[in-house]
Amino acid sequence: MRTSRLLAASAFLTASFLAPLALGATTATASVKPCDAGEYVTKVTASWPGYDQGAQPIVLGAPALESAISFTNPDKLDVPRYAVRFTVKSDAGDAVSPFDVQYELPGSNAWKPVDRSAWTPAADGHSLQFDVPTFALPKNSTAKLGLRIAAPGGGSGAGPGDYRFGWSGDSGFVDNDSQTWIEGTPSPWVSASPENPAGTCTVYRGEGAGHVSVITPPSPSPTPTPTPTPTPSRTTAQAAPKPELAETGGGTSALPLALGGGAALVVGVGILVVLRRRGGSHR
Repeated sequence: MRTSRLLAASAFLTASFLAPLALGATTATASVKPCDAGEYVTKVTASWPGYDQGAQPIVLGAPALESAISFTNPDKLDVPRYAVRFTVKSDAGDAVSPFDVQYELPGSNAWKPVDRSAWTPAADGHSLQFDVPTFALPKNSTAKLGLRIAAPGGGSGAGPGDYRFGWSGDSGFVDNDSQTWIEGTPSPWVSASPENPAGTCTVYRGEGAGHVSVITPPSPSPTPTPTPTPTPSRTTAQAAPKPELAETGGGTSALPLALGGGAALVVGVGILVVLRRRGGSHR
């Protein structure tokens, strides 16, 4: 494309120079319009932590998920206006319904909603797109664009599924001769060049994407029914039988302690009885 534009510019300059000679003019001044000789692109890089690495979960009906995209201008020229457009696409190829989106422009400290009427159909007929207002990208620095994304649920917005939030940025054009900004329309990418010949322009552009996954809220766990505690059964304690005492004070449960050699020793309560077997003859 650069070659074709340079050839077109060369043909334009040749025609502008030869036409006055054909009319008998002795001099001619070639007027080169900005961008006639081609345009060069300075790439604006961006980082969307978490979102550009994997799908971030968004629960239907839950509060918005807050994040920020950091845009970096690597050049030595301040970019006064950088316009960003988001295109939301369903990974399944289904038609997309709007999300609830808020944005915070760099340095504004103010959150503003993206109106539902600002969501417009994209070229594929299934995706939706919306723009945020332009903001400045100072030279050799980074600017953060805050985003809050929510899925309201209830049939009023995006339903469960995986979505791609693609973004593209464009600065308009700067005239490389005068280093002033001019209005321009987006044009195809052109390989960057360190040379800036007369009639060329520079445009600052970038693109990227983040991913979200809309999920339904988890069902509440059922409350377990408490198991009743069995009532312990009461049993009537029976009193131990009391020993009956003899008239002498001893109990009826006197036990023989020793038996041997024809003698018995019986011990009761408070009495000691010794029995001895005698022989047939008395001494």
